[in-house]
Formats: sequence, structure tokens, C-alpha cells
Amino acid sequence: MRRESDTGIVRNYCQNNVGGVFDLNYLSKHNFSDIPNVNLRKIVTRFIDQGILRQVSKGVYLIGECDMSDEDRIIKHYLKDERGIPTGEYLLYTLGIVEEEPIEKIVKTNLSVGNKKIGNIQIIESHSSFYEVIGARKLITVLEILTMMNEIDSTKVFEVSNLIEEYLSDYRDSSFEVHVNDEYSRSVYLRLASILDSMNKPHNVMGIYVSKTQV
Repeated sequence: MRRESDTGIVRNYCQNNVGGVFDLNYLSKHNFSDIPNVNLRKIVTRFIDQGILRQVSKGVYLIGECDMSDEDRIIKHYLKDERGIPTGEYLLYTLGIVEEEPIEKIVKTNLSVGNKKIGNIQIIESHSSFYEVIGARKLITVLEILTMMNEIDSTKVFEVSNLIEEYLSDYRDSSFEVHVNDEYSRSVYLRLASILDSMNKPHNVMGIYVSKTQV
């Protein structure tokens, strides 16, 4: 059977993802690895001229049009299928801890190759397994919160502490082990260990940290 043309492959992807995001670097590595990069870029240029794609940042395009705002479409894409997580003040906003939506929204995601700025959205490439392990998302949310504890308003500390304990209620070392990486400092893991101690939760957080970070 004759192989479908490169243009046809990319066109089908766009037709199946109208309203979504076309991240050139990510797709060239994960979806279109058989298409030479120079060919893929030429196809993208033609699709822009045809109105199939619309550029919103370097290497990032929106596919067709839809009722959502550009910002909502971008955030939805990088968070889809639990492949990403809000971070910083934006995470606190999505959790209802702060009321005012921040202008700059930061998202960590597996769906990006490298970091990029798209309008007021900062996309950060992450290697955390947001979706691969049961309880992963809650644990990573806790790690993200712990990176900001010194910045959280004193009136919200009690609320945040309760949320952290709720998210750690089903803590298991086996889930934690896959999330130890250089995205978080040693002090974050020390805080996690201290909280688990206060909850009388058996754990080996620092032992795992040392074994996973030894050079």
C-alpha cells in the first residue's frame, strides 16, 4: 500500500484536532518523527497560508478556530489527559486558595519540548509522571505547593495545610519514588518528610531522595 504523503499525514492530524494546539517541536519528535523537519516546516507554512494554522508563538500554532479564547485553548492543550499541572500562583488560584486570577499563568507539562512563553502563559517542560501512577497528581500538587510555602499568605496557611494533609492521606513510597527528580530542591523533600512525620505516615522520603539523586 502506498504511504500517505507527509502533507496528508499532517492535514489529517489538524482535521482531527480542530480547536487544539499544534506544537511544532513536540509533534516533530513524537507524532511526525518520520517527516523530515524541513518538510514539516514547509507544510506548516502552507497551512498558515491556507488558514488551517494560526501562529501564536514561535513554533506554536492554533488549529482552526473555536469558541474558546486563545489562552483557554493553550492551557487546555498543555493540561489535557492529565499530562500537565498548573504551578505557582496559578496553581493556588485553580485550587481556590487565592481569589484573584494571576495575569501570568505557569504550566508544567509533558507535552512540550523545552520551555516557551505564549502570551501570558509560561510553559515549562516537565519529566514528572503526572498520569502514569495512581495518586501521582495529588502528590505532585503537594510538591508544587511546598515550593511556595514561604510565599503563601499567613491567613491561608491553615487552609493549605489541611489540603496538603488531605492529598497525602493515601501516600505510598512506591508512588513517591517515581517523582524524585531535579525539578524540586532538597528542602521541598525535607518539608514533605516532616509533614508525613506529623501525620504519623510511614515513609522513607529522604532515603529515596538520597538513593535517587546520588551521582
